[in-house]
Amino acid sequence: MDQAKCCVYPYLKEIGDLVGIEFNLTHRIARKTFASAVLLYNNVLTEVVSRLLGYSKLQTTQESYGRLRKRGLVWRLIN
Repeated sequence: MDQAKCCVYPYLKEIGDLVGIEFNLTHRIARKTFASAVLLYNNVLTEVVSRLLGYSKLQTTQESYGRLRKRGLVWRLIN
């Protein structure tokens, strides 16, 4: 059994149960949530997000999360 299944998934299931999420949380969902909700929406620099996620190229982060950054900026402008 790989490390994610034996160590991370039980914690994700517990978190999901506590907050009432009715589908299986995966490490991919956890990474995306961490990157978007915790980092990008709190104005952490894209370069820092890229390093924390372990990407070797900044371009990967920009392609994956750039639209989220733009959406967050628009939301702040209208609210």
